[in-house]
Amino acid sequence: MARLYYRFRSVERLLGPSKELDRQEIYFASPKELNDPMEGLRPIIWRGDSIVWTNLFRHYIRCLHWMCLHFSNLSTTCKVQEGLIFPVMEHVDMGVAPKMTRLHELARTRIFEEAKLSEIVDMLANSDRSVCKIELLYLLQLFHPYAIQGIKAAHLQHGPTLPHLPETRFPHPIRLVPKMLDLAAQIGHDKAAKLMNKVYFGGKVAINLRLRDHQPDDLDDLEEDLRYLLFDFPGAYIETLNQLLYPNWYAACFSKDCTNAVTWASYGDEHKGICLVFESVAESNRQVLPVKRPTRHGEQDEAQVFYDVNYGPDESPIDFFRSMGRIPHSRLIEAWYSDTQGNVSECGSHLGTDEKSWRKEYWEQFLHGVAQKSEHWKHETEARLVIPGLLDDLAESERTVTYEFSLLVEVIFGIRTPDSEKMKVIDVIQKKCVDQGREKFKFSQAYYSRETDRIENYELILYKKST
Repeated sequence: MARLYYRFRSVERLLGPSKELDRQEIYFASPKELNDPMEGLRPIIWRGDSIVWTNLFRHYIRCLHWMCLHFSNLSTTCKVQEGLIFPVMEHVDMGVAPKMTRLHELARTRIFEEAKLSEIVDMLANSDRSVCKIELLYLLQLFHPYAIQGIKAAHLQHGPTLPHLPETRFPHPIRLVPKMLDLAAQIGHDKAAKLMNKVYFGGKVAINLRLRDHQPDDLDDLEEDLRYLLFDFPGAYIETLNQLLYPNWYAACFSKDCTNAVTWASYGDEHKGICLVFESVAESNRQVLPVKRPTRHGEQDEAQVFYDVNYGPDESPIDFFRSMGRIPHSRLIEAWYSDTQGNVSECGSHLGTDEKSWRKEYWEQFLHGVAQKSEHWKHETEARLVIPGLLDDLAESERTVTYEFSLLVEVIFGIRTPDSEKMKVIDVIQKKCVDQGREKFKFSQAYYSRETDRIENYELILYKKST
């Protein structure tokens, strides 16, 4: 059975330059464009054997080495932070020259030895608990100075040198990692995360002050980039790891209710906007909205599914080492699931035995994540259409779909919608009705009901085809 879905829009979006109403368009927003800063954030855990943990550190060193090379070649007008994305998706080539690849191998070997990384890996692999995001950040912050120093030393010994990279000496991580793991096990993730974040931030402030007092004069222009490289890179790396898991996604938001005053205020331009009422199509126990979506090969018909948003804490964390779904399998096995002796990690067992079941669970996890919000947003009773970005980000033109006019069954004007704007909307709709031979269309007016303490509406005018 079909049902109604409500999409709140400002008059500007409907009648302004984008002309959403006239063009019958629905825009799919990225998570950053949505109003919840936690949108799309999922709890991630790291738990695996020595193979995947070793490869995580290898991958980290490779991305850091790439960034060090970039930093050392910067001019004072080029900033590391401004739009630079290090190539986390690839098993990065350091350069065409074999010498650069050899330099990277020498740096990695030195780092593994000096940081006693094999012992850290054994601790992580043999732990009976997972590592959360803040714990991984703290771990990488402890390891980071040794990685910087190893890269610098390899270049200093074999050339070319990397100018501007300072000496970085901090307490050896091998003494602090077991304490971190024991602490988290004793007091729980949340308390451990708060404590580690406090220690991390306090240490960052102290080291920043020391750097400011002792840095050479020629580093003044590169100060922000140097701070990024020394302190912010581990956090940036962890955030960028999300690219390995699930595709970017875009959502078009609807509500299953049009009577909430807060919803009208937030999404209906403080009650000056308009609510478009769509009728879905029931299809295989799902509610869908048939649309035409532009692709790089022309328009294609799609039945976009309405996913009801769930409200409350997300109790299903993502297992990072078992959820890397955006990397081709051959590269995944080579870069993450095997070691130098050809042994294969049990974390990749799904690739050879039950990939179909894993793929089904993978997409269920993805859809669960994009339809999950805090309970604070429960009043929205939201349902959303979702477009995954697959390997690439989608341009705005690729995430703006068109719908059949017959699916738009009603327009509700907000309490404060100016009469002049109402007439413009009615003119657009009436013209469409005439052009497409539609018999009637309903226009309604929202009002506040003291009896129900809700935003109700009444029929303002019913367009009927002239006889």
